[in-house]
Amino acid sequence: MQEFRHSSKNLDDADEPDKKNIHNLDFYMGCASSKPDGVYIHQFHKEWWGDYERLEDVHSYIQWLFPIQEKGMNWQAHVLTKQEIKCFRKKEIAKQNLVKSYELMLDFYGICLVNKRTGDVARADNWKKRFDNLNRYTHNNLRITRILKCLGTLGFEHYQEKLVKFFLHETLVMKTLPNVKKSVLDYFMFAVLDKKQRQDLVKYAFKHFWPKNEFVWGPKKILSAAVNEHEMTNETGILVEKKSEASEENISQEEESSGMQEGRKRPSSPASNTAEDRRGGIRQEPVSNPKMMLDPAENESKASEENTTLDGEPRKQETGEILSSNATEDVRVVNEQKTQSSQSDLTGQQNDQDMIHDPTAMEDIQVKQSDAKDQMQGNQILESDGEQTSNESDEISHDREESSNSAQGEEKNGYVDHVTENLGLMV
Repeated sequence: MQEFRHSSKNLDDADEPDKKNIHNLDFYMGCASSKPDGVYIHQFHKEWWGDYERLEDVHSYIQWLFPIQEKGMNWQAHVLTKQEIKCFRKKEIAKQNLVKSYELMLDFYGICLVNKRTGDVARADNWKKRFDNLNRYTHNNLRITRILKCLGTLGFEHYQEKLVKFFLHETLVMKTLPNVKKSVLDYFMFAVLDKKQRQDLVKYAFKHFWPKNEFVWGPKKILSAAVNEHEMTNETGILVEKKSEASEENISQEEESSGMQEGRKRPSSPASNTAEDRRGGIRQEPVSNPKMMLDPAENESKASEENTTLDGEPRKQETGEILSSNATEDVRVVNEQKTQSSQSDLTGQQNDQDMIHDPTAMEDIQVKQSDAKDQMQGNQILESDGEQTSNESDEISHDREESSNSAQGEEKNGYVDHVTENLGLMV
């Protein structure tokens, strides 16, 4: 195969061919017939198309349909010369007939030419029966090698890579042509003239060959590095796609979570225990505002209390201007006590004389007087004119002390008289 590739270099630089030695060109131009069969090129294309038994059994036509620079089994066929090759590559009629011959043989193998410009090939409709024939008669592998060499020599190098890759895929991946596998690896790949295409085919073969340690058609260390790099690139692309999908999923989950949080603000019936609700209960996002988790009615009343002052105005949020509920309660109690104490002071003096002879009443008076005194002392702090309030408190306390002393004296005198009277009775 290496000798073949070297012989196919600089074909367009050859001298003009000798008109006596252009047998293959004459055959493809329709000026001569094949030997020994005596068949012209247009007869092959018309009469032999689909005649699979004849194409299989006759062995003298392939050297005429696909001439190369090597001798074949038909001694009456002619070897291609460089001068003839140069002239052939310039003849459009000859090249068109060569493409038809190529399609004739592809049909025989169960393959069809999809695109004449690019050389793409694919399975034909009857590929199963034709693949069975190709697996059974292995001499067709030699014919395919000749076809590949002829295509590269006569100006259809771009057809080579397409056909070889098709056979690599069928033998290594699809496992449909096991008896063609060795020829594909030993000969078909190395018949490709383009070096870059040939290297890519070897990489493709190594990627799908198993076991890897038995691959002998290229340096395994270099091929392993090349294949791994290619696979890592593909995996990186897959990872990026998954990451973008996960980001979209996270975004959708966040939106769903926010929707559930909005739903918590509205009372829901216990019967609405769907799969989404259960999932939302298991996977809860952090809630920045804990008020959202309260009962709606309680949340509303509590918010109204916290956001308004005692006079019903909206509460200011600055530090030092917020009054707690306990502080307002203390102010209210002190004001009520102050009012009660002032009212009791007005009526206390009138009731002192009526209650002076009752010991129980006297004790109540003393307790009230002491409470009033404590209250008045506490009120001294809250009053803005504290000095005046203190003076009034001292006067009231002084009057009550005098009343208390007089009452106690009278009670003491009454008690002495009562004891003396009792002693007199006893004596």
